[in-house]
Amino acid sequence: MVTDKVPQSLSGTLGNSAQTCTLDASTQTGLDQQIQPYLSLFQGVTDPQATAMLHVIGGVCNGSCEAEVAHGYRDLAQQLGGQVGDICQESLGDTLQQIIDDIVAASSPIKLDYVPISASLGVVLDGAEIQRSRTNGFDYRASASSLVLINVKYKKGSEVVAAYKRWSR
Repeated sequence: MVTDKVPQSLSGTLGNSAQTCTLDASTQTGLDQQIQPYLSLFQGVTDPQATAMLHVIGGVCNGSCEAEVAHGYRDLAQQLGGQVGDICQESLGDTLQQIIDDIVAASSPIKLDYVPISASLGVVLDGAEIQRSRTNGFDYRASASSLVLINVKYKKGSEVVAAYKRWSR
C-alpha cells in the first residue's frame, strides 16, 4: 500500500490527529476498534485462508514532507509483521527491496525451528553443500526465520538440511 493520506473511513475517528505521531488514548482506542475487523481477516481469524502481510509506504512520524501520518495503515502493517516506509524518502529502492525480501521470506517453505546465529549457518541440498549467496545459493531471512534458495535447482522431494548454532537461554 502506498499513500500520503489516512484512510477516509478513519477521518471521523482521527479528527485533527493526521499530523500527530502519538495519538491520545481515546483516539487510539477508537482506531484499534475500527481496524480490528481487518486485523482479524488478515490474521486468518475470520477466514483461515485469508491470512496476509501488509506493507505500507506512507506518512511517518517526523517525515520530511507534509504527508499525513498513515494511522490505521501503519498500525495494521506493524501488527501483521509488515514493513512501514516513508513516502517522503528520496528513493524508495531500499524500502521496496526490504518489502520484497520479507515477501520472499514469508513464502519460503524452508522454516528453521530456532533462531540461528546467522554466521554459523550451513546448508546441504540432497547431499551437496550450497554456498551462502544472494545471487546463487541460499540466504537466511530473519524476518521469517527461513532459508531462501536463489537460482538453485532442486526436485520435488529434495532434502534440505540446515546446520547452525543458536543461543541457549
